[in-house]
Amino acid sequence: MDASAPTSATGSACDTARCPLCGGPNGCQLTTTGAYKGLCWCERTQIPESLLARVPAELQRRVCICARCVEQELGRAPAPEAEAGDFYRDGATGAVVFTEGYHRRRGYCCGNGCRHCPFDHCAVPGKGGGLVATIAGQSAMMLALLIWLLALMPQAGHADVVTEEFATDPFARGWQVVGDTNLCQWDAVHQNVAVTWDSSRSNSFLMLPLGTELTTADDFAFSFDLQLADAAVRDPENRPAAVQIGLGLVRQSRLPDGNPTRLAGTAQDLVEFDWFADSFIPGFGDNPATIGPAVFGANGSRAFSFNNFFDLSDGATWRVRCAYAATNRQLTITLLRDGVDAGPVNPVKLATTFQSFTVDAFAVIAWSENGTTTDSLLAHGTLDHVVLELPDTPIGALTLVGLGAVEFSSLTGWHYTLEASGDLQTWAGTVTADGTGGRLQLADPRDVVLPRQFYRVRAARP
Repeated sequence: MDASAPTSATGSACDTARCPLCGGPNGCQLTTTGAYKGLCWCERTQIPESLLARVPAELQRRVCICARCVEQELGRAPAPEAEAGDFYRDGATGAVVFTEGYHRRRGYCCGNGCRHCPFDHCAVPGKGGGLVATIAGQSAMMLALLIWLLALMPQAGHADVVTEEFATDPFARGWQVVGDTNLCQWDAVHQNVAVTWDSSRSNSFLMLPLGTELTTADDFAFSFDLQLADAAVRDPENRPAAVQIGLGLVRQSRLPDGNPTRLAGTAQDLVEFDWFADSFIPGFGDNPATIGPAVFGANGSRAFSFNNFFDLSDGATWRVRCAYAATNRQLTITLLRDGVDAGPVNPVKLATTFQSFTVDAFAVIAWSENGTTTDSLLAHGTLDHVVLELPDTPIGALTLVGLGAVEFSSLTGWHYTLEASGDLQTWAGTVTADGTGGRLQLADPRDVVLPRQFYRVRAARP
């Protein structure tokens, strides 16, 4: 046996590359053969004192404990083995990059500043919108306390602009498909998303959650580049009327089939830009290509304008911007063709009897023809350069003020809930309060002893 290697997991021989507790590789950066050493992973990790106390005295402060032993002491599952599809190689640097799906399977922020961390880099000092604290010693009942926002939001009181150029895989950064996953594909070469609208399929949505809720009381806008390669009625003989190409804001809880009668005009919670290809509507005759913006409330209230005649299927790049103003309850559309103003589009104004909508995600929408007998669509195109202009964010400057207690900037007209979880999967509300327009504190009122506890703050409209 090599005399320089430990004779057992807790042997006294000093091998700086091996964990003094389990004897496995410790991943210490200082033991690598590279000329540049840099910071070891443990520099970003709080090692529990209970774990340090188990290291033989002659090895303490001389040999690194491995990450696996730290994770097991904290009650976290070791990182899962990477499988095909869990990572890719960065074309510019050659570095291996793990996907968001892999991080979610692991279940916590590792503190290494990973590109696709879905936990807001909460365990990386000085990064992210959250806060992490490892608690040991007299507060050992809570080995880890994690607080982060449900979405990546800046400080309350400042408008938020989200821009998506699709330079990297959007499905690793929060975008998702609800419904038929074959209708949307990221094009890495052209850096856009190829979309198929096929009304013979189920309702399908390429969706990006906003991280907040919008209602008729908010000012907001969304814009995008749309280029159609082809677009026409799919079945002109049997279904000669056109199903619309849709893009806009939806409510996630209604997807994918919460608006099954959309084509009958009875949708709910929807702010939508629609375009209809040339078609024949039984009982009305020929109908030229038309822009038809529409807004639907939670109770079925609706407002729309279908007298804007533009053919978007001419191969040009169409820049569309839809802006809603709460002061006059009006949705205004600006339309550019290859960068040139294409002319006015009649706005949509909500009547005084229109009741509020609630939307919380941007989506490219492929509606199904199911439930109708006259409508159909088959179209192919690309989506690019999405910009979301959102109002003041409801949570900001989040700080930890005690065990299970947080303080943050709040807004009036919002309802806040402090939610708790033991596994980052199942969440339960612990305490609620209405926003004050200033600093607000929420504290977990339960008197429970848990091996670990995670918290988050959820903001919603009352």
